[in-house]
Amino acid sequence: MPKWEAPPPTLSQIVTLYQLRRLLGLRRREQGAWRDTFQRILRTARERVVAQGGELYFVAFPYHELVADPPDRERTIFGIVRPTGVPIVDLDRPFFEAEDPEALFPLRMPGHFSEAGYAKVVDVLVEEVLEKTRADAIPDE
Repeated sequence: MPKWEAPPPTLSQIVTLYQLRRLLGLRRREQGAWRDTFQRILRTARERVVAQGGELYFVAFPYHELVADPPDRERTIFGIVRPTGVPIVDLDRPFFEAEDPEALFPLRMPGHFSEAGYAKVVDVLVEEVLEKTRADAIPDE
């Protein structure tokens, strides 16, 4: 086991977004490797869940900045997850299509969802999972 040449870092020195990205190899110039690793993890997770008789879903949660300024969807996580074959439950679209999307966040500010936002999440999750379950229950002709 290698010996530390300097005193070990404190938790507050390690747990910063920059340090976590650096330690995990997720710096911007390494995004290609990150994408490949994440896709490999999703594929492996899907294979293991299916082998146990389950179904793995990737749930895409919107955040305030996305609702305020929607990006090109394929340049987001959708473009990374879609090639893995893991079904995506898209919570972004119902938030974007809401009459007042920012009202789904408390005080119309970034953070957790408001009561109406959480209600929207539950409604969409139940609808999506039931729809996928019904589609799987219909026998192929």
